[in-house]
Amino acid sequence: MHRTACVLLLLFCLLAGPITAANADWAAVEGLPAGERIQVDLSTGKTLKGTIDHLTAETVYLRSKDKTLNANRQDVTRVYRQKPGKGALKHWVRLRLSPA
Repeated sequence: MHRTACVLLLLFCLLAGPITAANADWAAVEGLPAGERIQVDLSTGKTLKGTIDHLTAETVYLRSKDKTLNANRQDVTRVYRQKPGKGALKHWVRLRLSPA
């Protein structure tokens, strides 16, 4: 029973909780699968939304409609991933990124 509760708590923290160290933050972003719908907030104030096409150690590439968008790691301030849901009930989960 205690082990099950610990596993569930760990899963909850991994899926919904913020990550605080810069390298761990980007590792969390790199761990998102291709096709995952995300929102990327940039230091310029611009927001990108789309599905992950692919990632590198320094850049995330998104597909949005018929074009590819990219964001460099040093410009990314926040990343949200969309949790499964129906229509307007979809939730966005923030992955916290520390300044690089």
